[in-house]
Amino acid sequence: MNGFGRTIAGQLRKDVVPLFTPDEARNENYIEATRNCLRKNFDKSIGKTTFTFTENEKVKILVIPGETNFCYLTLDKDTKITEVEPIVDTTRKFILSNNIDHPST
Repeated sequence: MNGFGRTIAGQLRKDVVPLFTPDEARNENYIEATRNCLRKNFDKSIGKTTFTFTENEKVKILVIPGETNFCYLTLDKDTKITEVEPIVDTTRKFILSNNIDHPST
């Protein structure tokens, strides 16, 4: 997602039905983009956000901020917290190795 919550790239797993309507998805993405932007204001005082993790009744949401964009991942509701950090590490390595998130020059 970019800083405005617009999807840059994304994909659903095969046979997965979206939980959000298109309007709900657009609003959720915008909310996460806004939260991500607001958190950057605290980078100097408390350090950069590594990731945020939200637990809902039906799904868990993992947001991994980058320099200009962020990754928004939905996880199965039974995903254990111990599984999150390896997902964050793998996602960050993928982003860095493919030069996906870089400030525009």
